[in-house]
Amino acid sequence: MKYLQSHGRQVSTSGEQARCALPPMAKSGKNGTQQHRSCSQAGFTLVEMLVVMGVFIIVIMIAGDSFIRILKYSGLLSRSAESNIEGVVGLEMFRHDLNQAGFGLPWGFSGSSPAQYQEADKAPGNSCNDSPNGIPRAFAAADNLTVSGVLNGTDYLVLKGTSLAANNASQRWTYVNYSSVGSLKPRIWSSGNLADNDRVIVLRRGFTDSGYQNQLVYDNSDPNTFFTTYSKDGFSETQQAFSPSYPQETFFLYGVTPEGLDPRMPFNRSDYFIDRPAGIAQYCAKNTGVLYKADVQHGDGNLHKIPIMDCVADMQVVFGWDMNEDGVIDALSNANGDTVTGGNAAAVQNTMQNAAQLRTRLKVVKVYLMVQDGRRDPNFTNDKTIIVGNTDEKSMTKVYDVSKLDTNGWLNYRWKIYRIVVNPKNLLLK
Repeated sequence: MKYLQSHGRQVSTSGEQARCALPPMAKSGKNGTQQHRSCSQAGFTLVEMLVVMGVFIIVIMIAGDSFIRILKYSGLLSRSAESNIEGVVGLEMFRHDLNQAGFGLPWGFSGSSPAQYQEADKAPGNSCNDSPNGIPRAFAAADNLTVSGVLNGTDYLVLKGTSLAANNASQRWTYVNYSSVGSLKPRIWSSGNLADNDRVIVLRRGFTDSGYQNQLVYDNSDPNTFFTTYSKDGFSETQQAFSPSYPQETFFLYGVTPEGLDPRMPFNRSDYFIDRPAGIAQYCAKNTGVLYKADVQHGDGNLHKIPIMDCVADMQVVFGWDMNEDGVIDALSNANGDTVTGGNAAAVQNTMQNAAQLRTRLKVVKVYLMVQDGRRDPNFTNDKTIIVGNTDEKSMTKVYDVSKLDTNGWLNYRWKIYRIVVNPKNLLLK
């Protein structure tokens, strides 16, 4: 074995160790010393590379999982926000119609024979008809139906009034005063007037021996003709039955349908209910449906359904009554009046069938909607009881405990209860 003397150190030249340790000679510097290149310029070891790659993969996995969670919950929040917006718009339409119920409704008939009209043609809506000759009720309802066309176990609410339709004629009204000379012309407003040939009903308002009256005016010779055609120039000679005959009389004209469509009934009617259509949104839970506003068509009595809100699980209706007419609510009932707190069920049911008593005794209408809030969340399980109403109204509404939610497949959904509370403003409008 040979040893070389280099800068005062002994270096072995045996084998690979000697070759690695012995640096190659470089050019001499200015001072005559020799420059060497170190043999320790090797890269990272395999173990080091594996460790770094492992750490990198772990960081990527954590970041990816966080991104997925953010994306998931942002989607849930987005769906929840969409549901809230949809709910606000739909509920305002519902609230508007509840307030308009009773507007322009006749309280009686002027002729010796009652007017003849038709309403909804098919079940279950026809169960709330007042036709063919009854005094129309502003509100009618059915409780927890189990029939085709309505989501099982949900309520059905019927509203009646001239302004409930979407056409322009139904949103307008005017009046005609008695005149001893010339043509009787209706009051013309600065805007929003009825159009010529709109179909209108005519109501005579005033006091009689029996009290305040709001009678439907029509030709006694034909009780089926309970409407007439509007003209800004006044009634023609053939329409004299619809003209005031005495100085104290004022006749009110309410638009019902536009030109070319004769009314089927002396009002417009909207039915509110839940049904599950074949094309319901895929993200809606099973056993939920769509809340509809369904207008009864004057042409054939069928329902024209307008979707209001998706993924609705239940609708419950509660009525508040002032049965002794002292101005204080003393009884609450479910939709059909067979369950009552604070009053007598038979008395409430009789009131619900009597248009005059309903006008004076119905003081509040409450509608509760159980609506899906966002999409199904497999990481969420509901563990709370849901009351579709106030806690003191359990007997008149619905209560869903965990077992019922599980039975319906609703455990992995969040639910929201929407409440509409309205004091009817057009039942006793004078």
